[in-house]
Amino acid sequence: MIGFVFLLLAACKQKPAQQAVENKKAKPIVLLQPLQFADSSALLQLKDSIEQFYNVNVFIAANTAFPENLFYKPRNRYRADRIIHWLRMNIADSIRTAVGITAKDVSTTKGDAYDYGVMGLGYHPGHACVVSTYRPAKTAKNKMHLQQRLLKLVIHEMGHNFGLPHCSNEECFMVDAEGKMKLDKEKYLCNSCKKKLKL
Repeated sequence: MIGFVFLLLAACKQKPAQQAVENKKAKPIVLLQPLQFADSSALLQLKDSIEQFYNVNVFIAANTAFPENLFYKPRNRYRADRIIHWLRMNIADSIRTAVGITAKDVSTTKGDAYDYGVMGLGYHPGHACVVSTYRPAKTAKNKMHLQQRLLKLVIHEMGHNFGLPHCSNEECFMVDAEGKMKLDKEKYLCNSCKKKLKL
């Protein structure tokens, strides 16, 4: 009986240490937030692909409408910087990055252009980003092609959140689009960028 009690005490002492190890191994949490984006199959495929690529746990939030103050009426589109701020203010501290996914057009300020249309936006480092299929969909050959482009966009903007700047390698996912459609040329995350990742 005494031996059994000692075993129980030893097990209790090990639990905090084991929990600490398990917490250390816990993968970062990423939240996909669909914004007036109802393609659930695309979201599920995106979830699986992101988890394989970045070794994170991805959760999909309920599809939601944009708050009215994110809309830029003169150009009939949504401000990406405001979306990022809204996402950041509405996620739990445990979430490493929130990714807004939408089919609506989004824009940001670039240089002298106050309202510059973009495919996505993410700050580095950061805890939120947004991606739009509005522009990639215009020239996509089919749904699978669009899904591939969407994944590359998400990898890119999440990469910024994980501390990556733009890359000069034209085949790297972190190359600067410079207002052009470069997604189909991108093939991988280069070794230089992999070394800079801060997950």
